[in-house]
Amino acid sequence: PLNIPFGEQYIAIQRGIAEGSLIHLPALKIYGYYEIVDYAIESPALLPTSSLTVWINLDVWNSLPGDIQKIMQDAGKEQHYADIEWIKGAEDAAKAFAKEKGV
Repeated sequence: PLNIPFGEQYIAIQRGIAEGSLIHLPALKIYGYYEIVDYAIESPALLPTSSLTVWINLDVWNSLPGDIQKIMQDAGKEQHYADIEWIKGAEDAAKAFAKEKGV
């Protein structure tokens, strides 16, 4: 196993330094991996995550009124489920694109 920064993985695979990468399926199209790989393996070990994480200092969080905390928590849950649907659509599109490109 190699530890190669994400921004250098494409070139590492292209030049034969690395044989592959563990990355989400939409990267085949988004980052052009379809140009340099012959195969893609769908791995249940690579689960997509929400595209947005909100970090807040615990003292600041605790200082917020309860109704504001609830609004933030509810909005976060709503966005999380919207992201899941978007990711599923992006993965389905990536599979179709990979098949079209012979990957």
